[in-house]
Amino acid sequence: MILRKGILLSVLFVFSIINVSRAQLFSDTELEILKLQDMRSPGENNSLLSYLNSSDDKIVIRTLWALANTANETTVDNAGAVLESGRMDEIKSAAAFALGQINSPKSSEYLMKALNSESSPKVLAAVIEALGFIGTKENLSELSAYKNENNEVKAALGLTVGRYARRNIKTTDGIAVLSSIVSSTLDENALKFTAYGFNNIRNKELLEPAREDIMKLTKSANSFTRMWAFSALGYIGQKADMDYAFSVFGKEKDWYVRVNILNSMPIYYKYNKDITENRELALMLERGGDADNINAGITSLKVLGALYSNVDEKRHEEILSELNGMLLADYFKSNRAIDWQIMAEGINTYGMIFKDKGKDNLIAKYRETEDYDLKAAVIRALAYCTDAAVYNDIRDIITKDVQDYAKKNNITSGDMVSGPELGKLYRAFVETLNDLKSKAKEKDRNIMRLIFSEFTGSKDPAIIDVCINALSDSMYAASTGETGMILQLDYNDLRYPKDKEAMKLFIRAFAKFRPSDAPRLLENNFQYNDYEISFESAAALKTITGKDFEFRANHKYTFDDESLNKLADKRYAILKTTQGDIKIKFYLEFAPFTVLNFIKLVEKGFYNKTVFHRVVPNFVIQGGDPLNTGWGGPDYTIRTEIAPVRYERGTVGMASDGKDTEGSQFFVTHTPFYHLDNRYTIFGEVVEGMDIVDRIYIGDVLETVVITDK
Repeated sequence: MILRKGILLSVLFVFSIINVSRAQLFSDTELEILKLQDMRSPGENNSLLSYLNSSDDKIVIRTLWALANTANETTVDNAGAVLESGRMDEIKSAAAFALGQINSPKSSEYLMKALNSESSPKVLAAVIEALGFIGTKENLSELSAYKNENNEVKAALGLTVGRYARRNIKTTDGIAVLSSIVSSTLDENALKFTAYGFNNIRNKELLEPAREDIMKLTKSANSFTRMWAFSALGYIGQKADMDYAFSVFGKEKDWYVRVNILNSMPIYYKYNKDITENRELALMLERGGDADNINAGITSLKVLGALYSNVDEKRHEEILSELNGMLLADYFKSNRAIDWQIMAEGINTYGMIFKDKGKDNLIAKYRETEDYDLKAAVIRALAYCTDAAVYNDIRDIITKDVQDYAKKNNITSGDMVSGPELGKLYRAFVETLNDLKSKAKEKDRNIMRLIFSEFTGSKDPAIIDVCINALSDSMYAASTGETGMILQLDYNDLRYPKDKEAMKLFIRAFAKFRPSDAPRLLENNFQYNDYEISFESAAALKTITGKDFEFRANHKYTFDDESLNKLADKRYAILKTTQGDIKIKFYLEFAPFTVLNFIKLVEKGFYNKTVFHRVVPNFVIQGGDPLNTGWGGPDYTIRTEIAPVRYERGTVGMASDGKDTEGSQFFVTHTPFYHLDNRYTIFGEVVEGMDIVDRIYIGDVLETVVITDK
């Protein structure tokens, strides 16, 4: 069982109020509120607001959550009135939460008034947290003078300063709040959020006066406090602090603390250029493949590349020579049993450091390996070459590979991407071309433009996205008309709904390139009765013609009361991966529509044999894409569901491309990430198998998902 640290008190109050019955998860009134929330509607005659007068506390709280999700400015006085009422603390806390999501000047007025009149620590904490989302710089100044000895309130203050900083409001007032907490409490939870606040400041001048406070936090018993404190210390950039962090690194037991220490090294380098002459540091980073955690190992190699990619070759001749031999031995020619992901990162690091001098070794590795992930890694590593003509070498080796692949697999179709392995090569190729184009001569730039234009016809959203972005570069402005015509022709080859994601990319591109037939093609899209396609098409038409286009299209995703209430018997999911099992507890109360969508996809076998396509150390593992590229999903989207719950370690959330664009992709957090709160739907938490989450890396497979009630 994984125990979550620093869990929200607002979560605790929710569970004390909303007691889930297995017989019926939601009452009829709650179902009506949920429907209005999903419709983003106040209901006929503002029926949603009438529920604020209910004598049932559960109904009032559910209504306030709905107001937070609809975020309609016209409801600010309704939420404000509840905050000022004599209702129980849990209800007033929910009102503060709602105000924090309604972007109105009146929201902060209500919250600041409550700050000065409220006595309940629970409500005060909710008020302060809400200010972190919508409060002004002046509000932060007032918070710096606010005094309260309650540790729950102090924790909220630390978190709120961090959230202000994420909104780029960073002041000496914020630092004063954080330092005051360090000097006035030993409460681990309050200090954890204070470390989070310091970490998000990321400004040397502001952080320097608080250096001793931050140093204290690096010695905390709480690993997340240490993690953020070491990161904050790096932004100050003192050599003595770097030496201290380096000395702690080898003794630190938690990999995510080590990752933050590693990530601070390039920041120290900004102020201490001589650290790259430290042979011991270089060799420690190179040995990333020996790390006991894949995330720490990959981060180590990334940092090595960042530090040594542009050093003075003469001054670093001996270290570079040693690194050259070690990287080749460990990641090019090694027979050690290391993960391919570590090997790929070693290849990338080699390319970063040695650039053109490493070209021959990289190409030799491409030809030697039969692993298409490693081939793709080589292609991306060649992007660091200063001579952009290397694209000719890349094109030659890929061409031969494609021919051999087609012959071996007896491929006769005319599809450009005729297999997943070729997709990996082509994606790496266009990404590398995009990186090289600014370094290329004019003749080569034009050839690259033609290659990008060819690949817009690939029907692969990941490839198309790179190519359209590349063709949008100002260096190709003279070819806008030609590009528009090519996009128009390629668009005609797409088929709905199979190519829906690709269609959306082309629709957005039409607004920029404006090919002659774009208005007709865009208007034709209304026939599909697809809300997303219609919305994108109407927006593009408005840009092209200046006119508003009305459309009627329904969201494809639907729900019913019976299915929602049956969730009471489907409380857990077991993700069966190639690394082991991960057990998730669903947050049925916070995100019922999302949980229902996830379960329905599981029952269809949608997630079977998908891979974890994105892993960011100390952040998330992400999966749930049937294309395994980050561009796939079902042919519909669902609404974002926000609730008073935080992204702690092991939280399960929905990936999205903006509000109300969730589909099937989900992620699990390695560590707390509070800047995701109320932006991405939280629908569960890992209760068993966090050690498996820590071992997951790109390419690991989600074999199947099992839904259970216990």
